[in-house]
Amino acid sequence: MSIIRETNPAELLRYFREHGYSISNPCNGIYYIYIKGDFLFPAQIVVTGELDRKSHTWLKALSKKLDREDIQNLLDKITQITEKNDREMASAVLEVSIGANRQMMEGLMGDDSMFETLMEIMEQYQLTEEEAAGYLHS
Repeated sequence: MSIIRETNPAELLRYFREHGYSISNPCNGIYYIYIKGDFLFPAQIVVTGELDRKSHTWLKALSKKLDREDIQNLLDKITQITEKNDREMASAVLEVSIGANRQMMEGLMGDDSMFETLMEIMEQYQLTEEEAAGYLHS
């Protein structure tokens, strides 16, 4: 199970510690919760506001608070993908990112180079400009 949020859930992490759960923090923004006994699945908390934007571009893209650099990193990563399954997964992340960051994406419409890159990606992923606009305005 993954919980993704922008800010650090200090109270939740303290609760886990106080109740005997161990927590590791292998890198900024990622917390693994170790649950003792029989538990169906592992748990982690991803704090997008703490992630390194270059190392964790895909996770950072799930944030509602992307800036131009974050979006550029995402677009750069997407343009490097060649495998069909990977492109489909990247398309899903891009859709979530566009929906969560409408204002920033709309601001890109005035930046010709970023808008052009975004439209090339949309075309590559077989999304029309109307569909892209739909993500921005839905």
